[in-house]
Amino acid sequence: MVCYLVPLSVAIGTLGIKRMYKQGPSNIGLLNMMLWGGAIMLVVDHLWNGELFLIGENIALDLALGFAMTGVVVAIWAIISFATKTTTSKSTKTLN
Repeated sequence: MVCYLVPLSVAIGTLGIKRMYKQGPSNIGLLNMMLWGGAIMLVVDHLWNGELFLIGENIALDLALGFAMTGVVVAIWAIISFATKTTTSKSTKTLN
């Protein structure tokens, strides 16, 4: 029931990285937005079901689910970042 804590924690961490380095990597903002969106939707889901602050019988399993969901968000971000970088470098080469 506390699976939303993992993406929320990582979102706060990426926000800190972005602010610490003033800009951070160019696409860290996208990752941050994706993590915030995932965490907010998980909170909305738990609010909807009336279980926001409930702790399940197996907290380790709940946190593992949070790590899995965060991993999927990071993997999708990595694919988008790679595709964007590849597309940008190809279009730059064709212009030269």
